[in-house]
Amino acid sequence: MCNYRRHRDRVLVVGPLPAPYNGMTVVTETILSSWLREAFGIVHVDTSDHRAISNVGRLDVRNIALGLKATADMVRALARPDVELVYLPIAKNRLGVLRDAPLLLAARATRRTTVVHFHARGFDEFRRSQPPWMRRLIELCLQSERTHAIVLGERLRHEFEGLIPGQRVHVLANGVKDHRTDAHNGASRPPTVLHLSTLWSTKGVFEVLESAVRLRESFPDIRYVLAGGWYSAAEGRRALRYIAENDLDEYVHMTGPVTGEHKNQLFANATVMVLPSHSEGHPLVLLEAISASVPIIATRVGAIPEIVDDGREGFLVEPGDVETLTERIAEVIGDPALQAEMGRLARDRYERDFTAARFVDELGEIWYSVAGRTRRTIDDQPFGANAEAIRS
Repeated sequence: MCNYRRHRDRVLVVGPLPAPYNGMTVVTETILSSWLREAFGIVHVDTSDHRAISNVGRLDVRNIALGLKATADMVRALARPDVELVYLPIAKNRLGVLRDAPLLLAARATRRTTVVHFHARGFDEFRRSQPPWMRRLIELCLQSERTHAIVLGERLRHEFEGLIPGQRVHVLANGVKDHRTDAHNGASRPPTVLHLSTLWSTKGVFEVLESAVRLRESFPDIRYVLAGGWYSAAEGRRALRYIAENDLDEYVHMTGPVTGEHKNQLFANATVMVLPSHSEGHPLVLLEAISASVPIIATRVGAIPEIVDDGREGFLVEPGDVETLTERIAEVIGDPALQAEMGRLARDRYERDFTAARFVDELGEIWYSVAGRTRRTIDDQPFGANAEAIRS
């Protein structure tokens, strides 16, 4: 075991835990289960709401109660003199900002250095679309010399333009645990198109269904798996009508939300993962897919082009372009050699750039640099070298 020495000051981590599984909850879980917890003496303010994903961004009594509890917990935590840095994920909808505002203002009032982590894209667009009072509230929350921001990719550095200077905006790509399994069925399985996400028009679910209509004659044994919960019950009913009207019942299987081994098996059986979203940040599910050596077909939005090089780990298409989406799916499932090569390159990319260990190490470096520390506080070694010893 290394001679581990904890940082003198603490980090206050504000964030929700699964379920449901989304960028914010998975990242919070990753942080709290990593060596960062001991190294920074993390204090956690839990903002979890374990109801379905369809509740996100909607106002009700329980949401108000959870917000008040989080604010009270935050104030108590900030009363600790050893809390030096606040780390907080932020949202880009009005209710989310109103929920986060008391937390950010409390950190500002107590002059704590704050790192906000934005797990999507479009914050700048959202801010500019808001009425003057809302824009002013956002400025009060974020326009402080002690505020830093984390974005998901180089393509998203502009998200806080006019609010946070560029030198205080840090790029940190997501990382995920390994979803590779030895249970892959190989070439004997039917061609399987996996769409694993919150099922929602913004994620391209109806483009996926339209591609099934177009491909079923060329690939009569093709199978589509739609895994996830519906963001909108109305859209769920619309999808069921579309499936019935187009005789897709034998081709399309809906699993509902999946986690753990069930998710691993879906990746193991998938020929290709499709995510034709209209808007994205740096989707975790694509990282999970490439960790399992599954080729990707996704759209050129957000930081996705920083995950998939077109023609290598998969293909990139434009949002709403069903014709090209269909052609690319056919290209992958119709060419086992291409599928295998893309899967190999995808796995290589995951191991190089998108492991959970790499994410945790780089987040730790950001925390140290923001707090004016160096990365060699722990036994004079790089973070990753001590991760297992710290856990023990």
